[in-house]
Amino acid sequence: MILLDAIQPRGIVWLASYPKSGNTWVRAFLYTLLMSLLGTRVDNLDLDAVAYFGESDRLIEYYVPYLPDPGAVRDRAAVAMARPKVQAAIASGSPGPVMIKTHNALIDYLGAPLVNRAVSAGAVYVLRNPLDVVISLSHFRGLTIDAAIEDMATAGASTETNDEDVYFVTSSWSEHVASWTGRPTDAILPVRYEDLLAKPTEMFTAIAAHVRMPATPEQIAHAIELTTFERMQKAEAEKGFLEKPPHLERFFREGRAGQWRETLTTAQIERIVATQGEQMARFGYLPT
Repeated sequence: MILLDAIQPRGIVWLASYPKSGNTWVRAFLYTLLMSLLGTRVDNLDLDAVAYFGESDRLIEYYVPYLPDPGAVRDRAAVAMARPKVQAAIASGSPGPVMIKTHNALIDYLGAPLVNRAVSAGAVYVLRNPLDVVISLSHFRGLTIDAAIEDMATAGASTETNDEDVYFVTSSWSEHVASWTGRPTDAILPVRYEDLLAKPTEMFTAIAAHVRMPATPEQIAHAIELTTFERMQKAEAEKGFLEKPPHLERFFREGRAGQWRETLTTAQIERIVATQGEQMARFGYLPT
């Protein structure tokens, strides 16, 4: 399951995570930092610009040229076979590394890889305590907590293709985490959401170094300050956010660690630990 031995100077750098784990936060930071490195200091965060930065590989328009006919976009097997070609085209279209968001697990699906290792330069993998993820996921998808717990424990879990995007495959939370982190490699940098909160300078500096952004401490500090959860909440309240589903009041809801202590019942905590305990233990998430 290893992509490469170390991050490469060309290809796709994956900004990977299970849904609701902090992917947007990392993208916002990297977008702000990149603008600074290009000589454009950003003082007011534009969330829609962030949405286009690190855009995913799921847009239907990317797939149509590699399908037998436009209607085949609803054929899961046809999309699976086209996905590596789409990713290869994205990689070949850039002279250097190109950052792409993904919620796909690093596994094969319907006979094809969800992540084309041959055109991958490396990855930043963001993970978050599943006890908190389940709360955010329930709000985001309009599910009960119990339904979200079941969804996170379902092997092979995936979304459906819609009018804009092809499906993606998360599988269970544990399989997702294990697929990206189970065999350590210098090409993939695992980052805990909780560490981004607790020690942002250290962690975001590590992310910048991993994706080969030669930023100064001042540039990193500015990008961190501009992309705090409170600043992103404020930006969404003022101008909205393209990635917010219509049924949600807001995309950036709380963003803090440890919500589960006030929200989940003992039975719900036990169910999550029972299904996700092995990977939780690896990353210090087992409740004491």
